[in-house]
Amino acid sequence: MFENNKNNVQEISDMNFDLSQYADLKLIHFRTEEKEKELAIRKEKQEEEQYLNGLQKKKDNWENGCISGYDGSCTKLVWEFKPNLLDPSSFEHIDTQFRKMDNYVVVIMRYRAKNALGAYNIGIVKAKVSYDCGILEITQ
Repeated sequence: MFENNKNNVQEISDMNFDLSQYADLKLIHFRTEEKEKELAIRKEKQEEEQYLNGLQKKKDNWENGCISGYDGSCTKLVWEFKPNLLDPSSFEHIDTQFRKMDNYVVVIMRYRAKNALGAYNIGIVKAKVSYDCGILEITQ
């Protein structure tokens, strides 16, 4: 069914009927664009929702995946930081604290290691760690 220019409603039973002679093509095009925009917005919202759900799952599982059950250290941070010490074999983990932010976790780790004179010093390293356990930045 369609409404022609004279506001008469017509019913069409022939599926091969050419409607374009009666239709306002600009209006059809405009409505198509509106539908495409609406679908794009829905898709964008759905993708954002999926991203946020995935991020929440990563936040919930971060501690299990990134913090060692053995000594409580952030395993990837130790791997990244330890080779930079003067004597990597002298590294001893003391404790690790962390705070979850929106897009990353701030990790503060205290450790003991030998200095240039061979004496043990206590040091602190602070880093930004992603929810995938990757080291984003070592800040201190």
